[in-house]
Order: sequence, then C-alpha cells, then structure tokens
Amino acid sequence: MHNALPQASETLHQISLNTLAGLLVLLAAITLYALLKHRTNNRLQEIMDRLIPRFEGLIAAGRAGAFDLALIADVLQPTHYDFFERFLRNKISHLEPADLSVERRLANISGFVSWVRKRAQEKKKWQQAIALRTLTYFRDPADIPLFRSILDTWTFFPCAYAAVIGLGLCNDTQSIEPIICRISRTNSPNRDVLLTVLNPLVKDGAEEMHRLLKSGKLHEAAVCVLIDLLREHGYRPAHNTLESLLEKSESEEIRIHCIEALSVLGDAESVDILIPFLVEDNFKLRLKAISAVARLFGGRALPFVEKYIRDMNWWVKRTAAEALYRMGSQGQERLAAIAAAPGDQASMMAKLILAEAACGRLRGEIKGV
Repeated sequence: MHNALPQASETLHQISLNTLAGLLVLLAAITLYALLKHRTNNRLQEIMDRLIPRFEGLIAAGRAGAFDLALIADVLQPTHYDFFERFLRNKISHLEPADLSVERRLANISGFVSWVRKRAQEKKKWQQAIALRTLTYFRDPADIPLFRSILDTWTFFPCAYAAVIGLGLCNDTQSIEPIICRISRTNSPNRDVLLTVLNPLVKDGAEEMHRLLKSGKLHEAAVCVLIDLLREHGYRPAHNTLESLLEKSESEEIRIHCIEALSVLGDAESVDILIPFLVEDNFKLRLKAISAVARLFGGRALPFVEKYIRDMNWWVKRTAAEALYRMGSQGQERLAAIAAAPGDQASMMAKLILAEAACGRLRGEIKGV
C-alpha cells in the first residue's frame, strides 16, 4: 500500500511530462506550418505581382487590336494558368453587363479555356465547381452545352450554381424553366439563388418568364421570384396575369408579391381588384394594398388611405401616413391636420412622418446616403 502511492504519483508525473512534451511538439509543428504557409503565400504573391502587369499588358494590346502570339505563349504558360484564373476572378467575375470579348479571345488563344474546360469535365466537387465558375467569366455561348449538362446531372450544388450562373450570363433564355426546376424545389426553394441567376435573363427572357407564370406549374417561391423580376423589369404584358393570380391564388405570399407588382405594372382599373385587400386580416396584405392603391389612384385614393392611419397595426399606420404625404399638397395638408389633432396614435404617426420628411429621412427618399 505504501509502495503503491509513490508509484502512482510517479506515473502521474510521467504522464504530465509526456503531455507537456506532446503539446510543445504540437505547438512547434503549428508554428512551423504557419511560417512555411506564410513563406509560400509570400512567394506566390510575389509571382502574382510580377505577372499582373504582364496580364494587363496582353489585354491592353488586345483592345488595341495587336495581339502578339509569341508574347502570349511566353506570359500565359500552363504553369501560370492558376495565376491567370486568380487575375480574372478579381477583374471580371462580376455579373454586370460587360464586353469581355478581348479577355475571351486571349483565354482561347493561350489554351487557358481548353485547360479549364477539361477540368470542368473531369474534376469533381470543388475543383469542378471552380472550373465551371471560371468559364462563366467569359460568357461564351460555346459553353452552354456544358453548363446544361451539369445542370441536368448535378449532385454537388456548387457545381450546379456555377452552371446556372453561366447560363444566365450567356443569356440562355431556353434554360429558364430547367433552371427553376433543377435549382428551386418545393422542399428547398432557394429564392435568393433564383433571383441571382435569373436576373441576367429577364431582359430577353421576360416573355418566357411570363409564360411560366401563367402555366401554373411552379411552386410558391418560384412564382414570387418571377413576379419580382417582371416587376423590376417593368414588363407590362404581365398586368392581367398578375390580377388573375391575385384573385385566384390561395397563397398569401403570392398575393403580397402580386399587389406589390401591380403597384408598378397596374393601372387605375387595377384599384377595384386591390381595394378588397385593404380589409385583409394579414397586415402585410393591407399595407401593400395601401401603397398600391395610393400609387395607382393618386389623390383620388385619399379617402381609402386616410382611415388606415388609425389601423391597429403600427406598420399599416406608417404606410398610410407615408402614402398620404406622397399624394402631394392635398395629402400633406390632411396629414398636418391629423398631426394637429389631440395626441392619439394617428396624430403621433402623422407627426413622425412629417418630421422625417422635413429632415429628408422618409423611407425611400433618404438624402445624402
């Protein structure tokens, strides 16, 4: 018994020493890895810094119509492809309209595009996704079949996302329905993804989006996305379809989007369809209807809008007060009269909106931002 205690103490002491030694080795390994990583990154950055002016020089020469094939072969060697991809990512990976014909031609002449296409076809998961996303930079219609193939067979979502970005940037309006069906599903709507990838297509694809909206085949999230895109694009032929959807749909979310779209795409006759929604239980429907009626009917909507400054919901009150202010002198005078009345909630809301307007802080009209 007496011998066991010193032995146990010695064992614990040895374990502590071994643990400490292990931690020191681990710390040393982490420090060494960090130093080597930092050194590698510095070396790669030095190479990148040397290559960037040469890449920019090739593009500048191309814009001047003076591509030098020998120089291209020297600068864009296969060992420099990864650096060129990084250069392009920083320069042209945006989704805004742009003329990228020079970059596309340079990438084709150098063999870079062929290298990327091969990787997009042969690699898996993240390596394939990166290769596909790189191809989207050039917006080359020649890549549409590859993007469509990936969309049809994807098992790794980043690959599908890169492919649909490519289809959008290549303006492949024929792929609008497959994109919606393959990317947005009932159990995973991905509304933000759909908005991002379909936005480049709405200019030339509005008619196809309208057809799909009328088809009745899409789930709620996809319908709302198409409504929003047609509204933002100002596609007035969708006017009657939106009115029909608003009257027939049982989805409150779709109704909300329809009302918001009709405030832009509707006309004075749409007001008759919108007025019943002023008394909906869902406050979101009420406030959207108030904004839409005020926008479409102007000063004639004052009797409809004014009473909602006394609504039970704070946001409906605010929306009604803002709508009154935007009706011009007639609405502003009425708002001032409500503000001057005894201090109930309607009076307080009217004062708030008048104060915000005086300071240029009214929602949607903030100055200096």
